[in-house]
Amino acid sequence: MSSGLSNVTQTTVGNTITTSGIFAYPPKSIISMLHDPNHYFTLSPYMKSLKVITPLQEYECIEEIPFEFLGFKMTTKTTLHVKCQQRDDGISSEVYATSLFGLLSTTTRSTFVVSNPGGQGGPRVDDIFELVKAPWGLGNYVLKTAADGHLKGLEVLEDKLLQVSAGF
Repeated sequence: MSSGLSNVTQTTVGNTITTSGIFAYPPKSIISMLHDPNHYFTLSPYMKSLKVITPLQEYECIEEIPFEFLGFKMTTKTTLHVKCQQRDDGISSEVYATSLFGLLSTTTRSTFVVSNPGGQGGPRVDDIFELVKAPWGLGNYVLKTAADGHLKGLEVLEDKLLQVSAGF
């Protein structure tokens, strides 16, 4: 599945990974997608529940992704807390994701910004991924997903930043 982005770049500074690109789609469809949680989250086949805290602004949902590891069928459960905010240059969506992998847990923060700077092409998207807390010791496995949300495998965390594969 294509991400629909062009001019994609990815930079890493400290513990923050920023992926940027240009959407090929009209701004209206992206804005309506970000502002309508029911429409946005029906795109994920793994979504199990959705709770709207503040209409068009804040909501929580739970994803359960099945996968196989060393021959065992398992499921990871991720709770997403999402806040949408209208900005002068567009819309930002801040996501806190806490994943439970067996007894291991990790929390990440991601800021998804859609803006239309008036240049060529469609609106711009900046996806800023920050590792907030990582499990250490025996709990150093973190799920890796592609940009379309499909599972790509497991990433091992050592004493370093999680290297994210955006899957573009």
